[in-house]
Amino acid sequence: MKIENITYKGLKRFFTIGNAKGFLDDVTLIRLVLVNLQAASFRKILSAT
Repeated sequence: MKIENITYKGLKRFFTIGNAKGFLDDVTLIRLVLVNLQAASFRKILSAT
């Protein structure tokens, strides 16, 4: 599983370059969710090989 597309511009900018402009909510929580999604994707790729 790979994050292929992020439609929300603010979230895409945050994911790619770390700029949190446009977020009113807790940036720390959003960062944790994205990191966990990336880690889960990476673990799935490693277990497939």
